[in-house]
Amino acid sequence: MKRRLRTVAAALLLVATALLISATALHAQVDPRGDVRTIRTTHFRVHFAAENESLARRAAAFAETAYEQLASELATPDGPVELLVADNLDLSNGFATGFPTNRIVVYSMPPVAVPELRFNDDWLQRVITHELAHIFHLDRARGLWSLGRKVLGRNPGLAPNAFLPSWMIEGLAVHYETKFTGSGRLASTEFPMIARTAALENALHGPDAWSLSSSRFPLGQLAYGYGAMLMSQMATRPRDNGQPAGMRDFVDGVAIHPIPWRLNHSAQLGFGVNIGDAVTQFRDSIENTLGAVNTWAARDTIPHLIARDMEWFAEQPRWENDSSVVLAVSNGHEVG
Repeated sequence: MKRRLRTVAAALLLVATALLISATALHAQVDPRGDVRTIRTTHFRVHFAAENESLARRAAAFAETAYEQLASELATPDGPVELLVADNLDLSNGFATGFPTNRIVVYSMPPVAVPELRFNDDWLQRVITHELAHIFHLDRARGLWSLGRKVLGRNPGLAPNAFLPSWMIEGLAVHYETKFTGSGRLASTEFPMIARTAALENALHGPDAWSLSSSRFPLGQLAYGYGAMLMSQMATRPRDNGQPAGMRDFVDGVAIHPIPWRLNHSAQLGFGVNIGDAVTQFRDSIENTLGAVNTWAARDTIPHLIARDMEWFAEQPRWENDSSVVLAVSNGHEVG
């Protein structure tokens, strides 16, 4: 028995040594070298490289403004929020997580190449408001979930709102990014255009298809686009009792229910409507706008592109002659 244990230990040591020898640098990570500084505000600790100080100070101001705005509608998260402003990637993005603490990372490159993100007064304000909405939303835990946190700490499995479908999580954040900045994706024409075109082609799919990993056009943007339009519609409708819809009631309803994915229960509590009826109203609102759309432009100018259900993107159209259009088309496997 002892000989077998020694053999196993030797094998594990060899594997560990091989992994260490073959390890390479994680180039996508934030470079920890150099002068890293922190600004402390009322609700945030903003971390940044010294050369990004002016950007970080603007981020701190935007973060505090967004915090006060979100606190007017949702319960505030626990503890200070860590906010890292990074400039080590040629990527326009940001993300939020509640584990092991509430933290946000913002990559400072503006979204000049991303059509659905271009409509903003200030990119930094928009992305911080969006990601902070995630923190307010996903941090909320009540009842048994809150008790579990007191016993087990901030375990990712004890964040009930994180069990919601991606279109609800992203839809809520996009709703607030537009409501509190006056710009953002719901103020753009991008998503309504996509929804109207889908309705023209009888391809306006329901929430079961609004996944971040969907292969349908426009891919993961379905969760952001349709999700935001539906969540905003529910959040702005009056309830049957005449009271305004309550996003906080919805979030708190999920946060206390032992089965958080009972969506209709929380939707009725917060918005006074079940998801099925809300989706029907969403479809109707899109279809009611089609009378103002020149349907020939979608169906005849570039025939059958959507109907073939192959192409993801059709870009850069150019007239080849009086009757032909040349464009670049991508189907996920090739560009032609």
